[in-house]
Order: sequence, then C-alpha cells, then structure tokens
Amino acid sequence: MPRESNVLLAYSSAGRDDVFHDGRTDWTVETLADRFIELARPFAPASGSDPAYAAWLDELRRRTGGGAFLMYEDSMSRQTMWRERGLVSLLYAHPEAAAADATGAVDENGWTLDGTMPVPPAR
Repeated sequence: MPRESNVLLAYSSAGRDDVFHDGRTDWTVETLADRFIELARPFAPASGSDPAYAAWLDELRRRTGGGAFLMYEDSMSRQTMWRERGLVSLLYAHPEAAAADATGAVDENGWTLDGTMPVPPAR
C-alpha cells in the first residue's frame, strides 16, 4: 500500500501537462520515463528486475495495441475499482485493439470485464 513517503507521482488532471508541479509542460514519453526512473531509484523494489511485472506489461501492451492502463483509488467505476475487484482499466491505442480485446465476459456481479485486466503482480 503506497504511503505519502513513497509515492512517485501524485497527479491531478487539474495540473494539465505540469505533471510534477514544477512548471515544466513539454514532456514526451521518453522524458517522462527518464523522470520516473530518476524518482524510483531510491526505492529498491522499483530498481530491481521483475519478470512477472514485465510479462504483465507485455500482455497489457499486446491487448491494448500499445495503449496504457488506469489504476486509481478514488474511482467509483465498476471497471476500475482496483482495490475491491483487482482490475485495472485499459486505455486502447486504437478502436481495433478494443474490439479485438472485447470478450463479453462478466464477473460474479454481472459487471463487464471488457476493457479490464488483473492488476500488476505484487512483488
């Protein structure tokens, strides 16, 4: 469970492109990745090899066609309640990836599992 002392990023969409609240807004995928690596270095679990997470991320990238995922605590959406349902919400790179990934599966409550996958494995 993250504590305030070990959170790498506390982002709000109110900050728009000022991701780290430092005034910088010209981020690219590469510069964001570099900044996350820099911030993660002091945390030993974030600096080691994690084959299970790498496999999970490969699956996510395959299913989303190069997209991403959402995982946040304050969500009230059935698809993104990661603490209670153990799922993340997928962000597809293009509509074809979303269509290819749709299965029509539902959980025990009858809530759709489309557009979701299990949370990353814990270390």
